[in-house]
Amino acid sequence: QLRQVLASRHQAVQTLVATALSMGGKRLRPMLTLLSSEAVTAAPHRPSSRDQQDLIRIASAVELVHTASLAHDDVMDHADDRRHQPTICKLAGNSTAILLGDFLFPKAYETAARCRSPLVARRIATASTQLCEGELRQQLSARNWQLSSKEYYSMLIQKTASLCSTSCRLGAWQVGGPACQQQALHRFGKLLGLAFQIYDDWLDYWGDEKTGKT
Repeated sequence: QLRQVLASRHQAVQTLVATALSMGGKRLRPMLTLLSSEAVTAAPHRPSSRDQQDLIRIASAVELVHTASLAHDDVMDHADDRRHQPTICKLAGNSTAILLGDFLFPKAYETAARCRSPLVARRIATASTQLCEGELRQQLSARNWQLSSKEYYSMLIQKTASLCSTSCRLGAWQVGGPACQQQALHRFGKLLGLAFQIYDDWLDYWGDEKTGKT
């Protein structure tokens, strides 16, 4: 699905997006979408083929948002490597990396908009807005040694946890999970994203090259 969505008749663009996809790591967010849908399939009916198709679209869209954010992150962090591979900005320059991120974001919304319900695109757009706002707050807080833990957690919830929680909630919603289960999975995704980012930040200071950090 990802390869199909990002297919380009221009070889240079095709090569660049293929490189970006190869750096996707564990595919955590699409995994959360699909596992959340399975967690509620004890519901009265099995997901239809159309439900399954939309689930794949949701999973692809959240991964595209994440991949776009990574392209931009590497520029902001002046990162030469990600997961032991050269970053896009290292391979092709900062301007190309920024434009690649700009290319991937609308591809995510286009994919989400192909779902039967417009709710999917709205939720993913909201999560993307939260992600970008969290990143902006982080950049504007650089060298602020008085930053409180409350404000720090608030930024992490926006920049990481928002997309994880949306991935979980949409997976449960797509297969008709009850509201209480959607809310529980949303909370699970939020706390998982928060813990993930705290540990990732810790590795920025104390991780070694084995973790893929520079």
